[in-house]
Amino acid sequence: MDAFPFALARGNDGAQWFTEANTSAGKIGRVTSTGTVTEYALPDPKSEPSQIVAASDGALWFTELVGNRIGRITTAGTIREFPLPTANGKPDGIAAGLDGSIWFTLTGANAVGRLTADGNVVEFPLGNAFEGPRAIAEGSDGAMWFTQPWQNEIGRITAAGTVTEFALPSRSFPWRLVDGPDGAMWFTYRDIAKVGRLSRDGNVTEYATSGMPYGITVGSDEALWFTEENDRLGRLTTAGSLSEYRIPSSRSAPTGIAPGADGEMWFVEFYGDRVARFTF
Repeated sequence: MDAFPFALARGNDGAQWFTEANTSAGKIGRVTSTGTVTEYALPDPKSEPSQIVAASDGALWFTELVGNRIGRITTAGTIREFPLPTANGKPDGIAAGLDGSIWFTLTGANAVGRLTADGNVVEFPLGNAFEGPRAIAEGSDGAMWFTQPWQNEIGRITAAGTVTEFALPSRSFPWRLVDGPDGAMWFTYRDIAKVGRLSRDGNVTEYATSGMPYGITVGSDEALWFTEENDRLGRLTTAGSLSEYRIPSSRSAPTGIAPGADGEMWFVEFYGDRVARFTF
C-alpha cells in the first residue's frame, strides 16, 4: 500500500509502465493486460520518480524529482540512471524527441533539459526566474512544448534552444499537455475546470469540464482523454464534444492516463493505490 502510482506510459511490450511516487520507497511498476503487476525498486528509494515515457530505443525513461536524475528502465527491468549537472533541478516532465534524445523540464532550476543518446546533458535556462516548467511533450512540428504554470504560459523550444512563449487567457496553472491529432497542443489547467487547446499560431480555445483535469493523452479513437480530480475520466473530441465517466472508487485521485495496446484507456489512482482500465 501507499505506492502512490502517479504517471504511466505504454511500453513496446504492450504493458503499462508506471511510476510509484512514494517518498521513501520509489519504484517503477509494470502491469500486463491481465493485471499482473511487477515492481522494480530504484537504487535510491527516496528519489521520488515522477513522469515516464516510452522512447524509440524500446526502453522507458523517467524523471526522479528528488533524486535529480533521469532514469531508464528496459522492458527486462534493467535500470540505469543519469545524474543531472544542476543541483536540486527537480526534473518533472519528460518526453522523447524525434532524434532519439530525451527532453525534460527542471522545475527547480527553471530550465528545459535535453539528454542525448550518448548521455550528454544540455540545459536551456528560461528567462523568468519563476517560470518553473512542468510538463513537456513533442509537437508534430518537431519542437518540444512545455507548460509554465506560474507564468500562465505554454512554451515552445526548438532543438537549438530557441524559446517562444504563448500567454493563456485564463489565469490559472497549465499543467499537463499532449500533441493532439489535429496538430494543436492540448493541455489541462491545474486550478480550474477546463481543458485548453493551443493552435500553432497561438490561438487558445478552452472547454469547460465538471471537475479539475489533471493528466491528458490521445486515445486510439483520436479523442483527448484526461483524468479529473472529481473521480472521473473525460473524453473530448477535437470538435469540442465532451463525455465524462465516473470512476467506481471515490477519492481515488486519478492522475496519469495512457492508451492501452488493446484500445482501452489505462489510468492510475494516486490515493486509491491502483492502476485501472476503462473499456469504451
